Amino acid sequence: MIQMTLIAVLLSLGLTSCEKSPEVESPPDQHTNAGERVVIPVSGMHCGNCAQAINQGTKTCVGVNSVAASAEDEEVVVWVDPGADLEAIKAKITSLGFKVVGNSTN
Repeated sequence: MIQMTLIAVLLSLGLTSCEKSPEVESPPDQHTNAGERVVIPVSGMHCGNCAQAINQGTKTCVGVNSVAASAEDEEVVVWVDPGADLEAIKAKITSLGFKVVGNSTN
């Protein structure tokens, strides 16, 4: 609830935007695609800014080597070290205001 309120405040102040435009996607970050590839289905991304927020937020998680979020595909692909805590990565995505849906796949 607090997260949604914060997002609403930021949107009203013009500090972030979320416009539905699937053709504007956030490019994957420039880290290496080393490690295990994990695909996490996520809902709530509407634009490249949403994808960039997930890219920036999840790449700070321990064991994450690279992140590529896609609003169009409604998924986040992460390359992680063996033993990385996937639940912590999912919790980070949720804390950013998005919803992890379904199960992660390799």
